[in-house]
Amino acid sequence: LHYAIVQSGEAVRQGVRMGGKGIPDLVEDLVLRLERATTTQEMILAFKDAMEKLSMVSQRPDRTMEFSSMENVRDHLAQHFREPQRIAVLAKLAGVSPATFSRWFKKANGTGLEAHLQDLRLEEAKRLLRTGSLPIERIAKACGFRARSHFVRLFRKRTGMTPTRFRERTRTL
Repeated sequence: LHYAIVQSGEAVRQGVRMGGKGIPDLVEDLVLRLERATTTQEMILAFKDAMEKLSMVSQRPDRTMEFSSMENVRDHLAQHFREPQRIAVLAKLAGVSPATFSRWFKKANGTGLEAHLQDLRLEEAKRLLRTGSLPIERIAKACGFRARSHFVRLFRKRTGMTPTRFRERTRTL
């Protein structure tokens, strides 16, 4: 899979006649995502995502910077999702204005920043609920939610069950 991404990236780079940094940086980011995958399903999803992005870049070479910028932001969010995030700071990280950032982020992710952060926080909460015994309030705080009630309401809305019920059904000690 790694080899396929690198070769596809090289073909795209030659096809769109881009030099230097754009495509190689994108390929490197995509390969790193693939290497971080721990399950076969995650590898397949990372590979599929990489092929879709390379395909889009080959069709629209003017969007290479956009994809690379959003990969940097996604990496930052994956490491700092527990902390409050400000669009102005993330836009600066991406090298664009806040308005452009919001547009690019939604286009690249299919969802806005807040929904993306909620997804990251809920995935971490699910992991903690499956594997640990922390109280719900501590899990909410550890995942970046300010209030337990907000966490429980959002968790129920997204999963169809409360965090306590989720823990009971998925517990793997």
